[in-house]
Amino acid sequence: MFAQTMTFQFNVDNALFRLAKTSENIRAHKEHKIVISYDGGGGDSGGSKAGRLIVSCARSVGPAATASPAAAASPNMQWVYYLKGVTPDGKDTK
Repeated sequence: MFAQTMTFQFNVDNALFRLAKTSENIRAHKEHKIVISYDGGGGDSGGSKAGRLIVSCARSVGPAATASPAAAASPNMQWVYYLKGVTPDGKDTK
């Protein structure tokens, strides 16, 4: 998506899901896999078995962004992925 290497941050909103890394430098035009583990199997934790993975990065700085202070102060770009916890026997946890 970007023409240069960018730093991406990864966050989950449910403690049952864990990330192997919380940030990564990703080269331009390269596929990248995000490793997420699920700790909800083998018992009822009483919490939600769904969660969200939020991937964000700072907006690309280019000629248009540097010409305008408002563009330079714009928020990060974000992508949201919805997660669903599944028990080891393959049944949904809901």
